[in-house]
Amino acid sequence: MTAYVLKRVLSAGPVLLLISIGVFAVIEVAPGDPVLRIARRPSDVSSEQLANLRAEYGLDDAIPVRYLKWLSHAATGDLGYSYTSRRPVVDEILDRLPNTIILVGVTLVVVVILSLPIGMVSAVKQYSMLDIVLTTLAFAGQAIPEYWLGSMLIWLFHGVLASHLSSGPLFPIGGMCSWDSPCNLVDRLQHLILPVATLAFGWMSVYTRFLRSSALEILHQDYITVARAKGLPNHAVLLRHVFKNAGLPLVTLLALDLPLILAGALYVEIVFSWPGVGRLFYNAAQLRDYPLLMAIAMMISTAIVLCNLLADVGYAYLDPRVRFGGIQGQA
Repeated sequence: MTAYVLKRVLSAGPVLLLISIGVFAVIEVAPGDPVLRIARRPSDVSSEQLANLRAEYGLDDAIPVRYLKWLSHAATGDLGYSYTSRRPVVDEILDRLPNTIILVGVTLVVVVILSLPIGMVSAVKQYSMLDIVLTTLAFAGQAIPEYWLGSMLIWLFHGVLASHLSSGPLFPIGGMCSWDSPCNLVDRLQHLILPVATLAFGWMSVYTRFLRSSALEILHQDYITVARAKGLPNHAVLLRHVFKNAGLPLVTLLALDLPLILAGALYVEIVFSWPGVGRLFYNAAQLRDYPLLMAIAMMISTAIVLCNLLADVGYAYLDPRVRFGGIQGQA
């Protein structure tokens, strides 16, 4: 077990290294000159001053040299300074990260609370009209991108419905709080409704389909038949046996999908102007703030690699065939 874990940990390093090389290369070849952003008013700056700025920020070095410098600093936890704010990149991210955590956290709660009963009902009512409707919505949720759904919700609530309501739009669409009222809990929850609905719809579709399949498999197990033969009420069978056993794998799936949910939140933050890491990434891309872009991209990549690493270790602990290569050999 120790050798397997060590092997997986060591393999994560090269993966992150290759990701960092790819991300750095894409950022560097992107059009635009970051020095013009650093100078703020480039029209008032001479060519000699621009050259000095390039030398000061190391932008006059070759791309491989700049990457090696970034890598050596990143290995010590120094991710550099933002070109636009002149603040450490770590501070910029930490200022916005709590807002993203709020959005993702509320979304996870909504997804779990709604996916479990919807998946169970769909399984119990298999091939009924209700099951067909829920399955159709699930397929639609998996196919619709977050940015398109968010744009449609804005159009619906602030275009179509708002024009027929004297009180104005039902839900706010920008930021975390209203600028003309105190930022209390109710106001924040109102601002969360549309972003959370946008982000949760797609993931609810994924987990609803998974739970439906898992519940259908459990419903055909022998111990379910025995429980019903003993006279156990149907609702008790569903709650004690089916619901519990079908919902347990959801915890593992959520742990694996958490970085992907975080990545999806980036699009939602852009659409609804949510002041989180996603909005920060979008602004950094517009302003050619390369250190900030690199740090956010690597943060998400690292989260994905770590979650997959934890999943591999967990599976190896539960199933010895994984760490001894038994499953691969059988395949």
